[in-house]
Amino acid sequence: MLTLVGQNLQTFKNKDVGTGANVLHLDLTCNCFTSGKELSVFPNLRTLVLDDNQLEDLSDFPVLKHLETFSANKNNLCNLDQFLDDAFDRFGKLKNLSLLKNPLNPYFEDEHKYSVYRDKVLDRFPNLKTLDGCAVEIIMKDVAAKRKAEEEKYETIKANIVVDEKYKDTQVKSVKTKSEGNRYLKNHQL
Repeated sequence: MLTLVGQNLQTFKNKDVGTGANVLHLDLTCNCFTSGKELSVFPNLRTLVLDDNQLEDLSDFPVLKHLETFSANKNNLCNLDQFLDDAFDRFGKLKNLSLLKNPLNPYFEDEHKYSVYRDKVLDRFPNLKTLDGCAVEIIMKDVAAKRKAEEEKYETIKANIVVDEKYKDTQVKSVKTKSEGNRYLKNHQL
């Protein structure tokens, strides 16, 4: 494991990172990285933590085919669709993903918006075990319970509708065969 936390790094130029191929876990929390292109010296990473940096996208990240855990909390990631495409192309075997406090993640804003976000992420990465620090299994149980409650609510409402037999007849019966219209109203009253 290589930990370079809180060193205001933007690059690895003046840092001895040893043999990058031997590094499986890399923590670069609280630095100033805006790019991931230098991460190519760590081809065997299993865990990459880039919390509290200045990332806006993953467009220049290398392919990290062994990466299972990616955490980029508190960055400037804005475009969810672009992020998902880039992440899937570069590290499609993710099991753990955390993107809290990024503009693309509405976790602290709105439950409905977060459910849309969550569904998009899980659709793209169906093998995730955790998303934003929550176990996906628990999330899916919660979603299923909410859906079941909504269905039961609908069934209860549907069961409470009672049709009165006297209103079932669809034929209209009229005493007179001809309408008398506005016979009792004068033109100025219309």
